[in-house]
Order: sequence, then structure tokens, then C-alpha cells
Amino acid sequence: MAEVTFFVFDSKERDRSVPLPNTQVRVYNSLGTEFVTMGSTDDAGNLVLDLPVADYWVRFFKQGFSFSTKMLTKIVEGSNIFDIPGGNLSELPPSTADNLCRLSGYIIGAGGEPMPGVTVDFLIPVEKTMILQHRVVGSTKVSTQTDKNGRLEVELIQGVTYDAVIEGIGEPIYPFTVPNLQAARFADTVWCSPVAASVGSLTATIAVGHEVTIPISIELSSGLVTPYIGADDKKVGPSTWATVKSDNAKVASSIFSGDSSLMISGISEGTTTVSIFKREETDVLRLPRDTKPLAEILVVVV
Repeated sequence: MAEVTFFVFDSKERDRSVPLPNTQVRVYNSLGTEFVTMGSTDDAGNLVLDLPVADYWVRFFKQGFSFSTKMLTKIVEGSNIFDIPGGNLSELPPSTADNLCRLSGYIIGAGGEPMPGVTVDFLIPVEKTMILQHRVVGSTKVSTQTDKNGRLEVELIQGVTYDAVIEGIGEPIYPFTVPNLQAARFADTVWCSPVAASVGSLTATIAVGHEVTIPISIELSSGLVTPYIGADDKKVGPSTWATVKSDNAKVASSIFSGDSSLMISGISEGTTTVSIFKREETDVLRLPRDTKPLAEILVVVV
């Protein structure tokens, strides 16, 4: 058996300062066909379960919040910690369709004033016919305009990669993937960035000359969690969005392995901290700047 902790929080607050108590958590087998167990988070937003080592589908429910509809969770031996963001529906109006995500947000001018009438096009860059739940997607383009307050809303298909073309803003095309949520922020989705890293353990003890592999996933501002399927049906892992660094490279080295693991190698006896950082953005100036690590792992090599 392995100890599994789910921490559920209000994604409106990026510092995770608002936990979501009484969130119902349902665990199913990896196919989603058999119910395994359930529980509810405590006042601190935590739920601790003992589960056999395996893969599971996990669903989260709390009135007024939306959660990822497709969360496949890999449980390994030892301690497993997962941070789960809940989309606050009082701030982000959700789509009424299960397979759609409503993006909403604002476009402002250089002086902070609303920009009404800005046209935003969303295009599906595929040459093949798309079938969605036995229905043909007959159009590959959606257009919308900002209102008098500079606000826009648009409904897009969950899990699909679009190209956004925004009138008067920088580069002509911005590719992005729609999260499996019914509501998301426009800016945080089109120009998404890492907001957290979930690691299987915050500590590791390794013998010299040996390695340990720790599960890891990167949560994006859009609500996407690695690994996910991005453009050209390619799987996107943590190395796309984050970098890893050991404070003392003479004690231990670290590298992302595959699409959901971090490998740490013991080099010499001692202690070091392995930190996960956001990969530097080259096409977006994001304010305020945030240089804090997404996660830190204390490593002891013996």
C-alpha cells in the first residue's frame, strides 16, 4: 500500500492560500470502469488515502468549482502528493456542455484602458476531418470580439489544439491546447505558463552510484497538467515547461526522464536540494515576475 495525499485549492489564488474543504474525491481503476474508494478533503483541503500501487482515474467534485475531467494518476511506493486546482466558477462562467471549455478574459491598452472591438480568431490547424463524439466538426474557425469593457468569451473544444490570431497583438499566431475544463482564463490559456510542480516525494535518500526516479507533473496556468497531448498529437512532458537543477552537482545530478518522471543520481555523500524552475519564456513578458522554484526536493546521498 502507498500513502496518497490530495491537496485541493482555489486556483483563483496562485499562491494556493485558499484550500477547498469538503471536496469529494472519487477513485476509479485506470479504465474508469470500477469504483475503488472515495473521501472528502478536510479543513486544510487535504485528503489522505492508502491505495495499492497502480494507475487510477480520480474525479473531484465541489459545488461552485470545476476540475479536470481526465485525471489519470500514477501511484508509486512511498509517499504520493498531488496538488489539485479547482476553477472558481464565480469568476469564470463555465460552458454548459461537458466537452467544451469557455475562455473568458480582457484585452487592455497600454494605458490600462479597455480595448473594445478587438477581433480574435481561433483556428484548428488540421487538414483531416475531425469527429467529436460521433459528430463532425464542420468548421475549423471560431471568431469573437471584445465588448465595450474589453471582455471576450468563446467556447472551444476541450483537448483540441488551436491557433489564436489576435488583432493588433505581437506575433500573428499563438498555438495553444484547450484544457479539459469547462472554464478557463483567456490569457492564462493562450499564453499559459507553469504555476506548480507536483512531485511524488519531497525527500529522497540515494546510495552513491545509484539512482531514484520520482513521478513529476507540471501544472499550467490554463489547467493543463503534464503529460498531455499537444500540437501534432505529440505528448508534452515536464521538460517542455520546466528545468531542473541541483544546488550541489558534486553530490547529485538530476534530469527529467520520459514524460512524467525525474531521475536523481547519487554522485558523492552529502546533502543537496533539487529545484524545479519555470523554463524561461522568450515570447512573453509576464508581470509580476515570479522566480521562485515550482518545487524543491531534499536529497541525501549516503
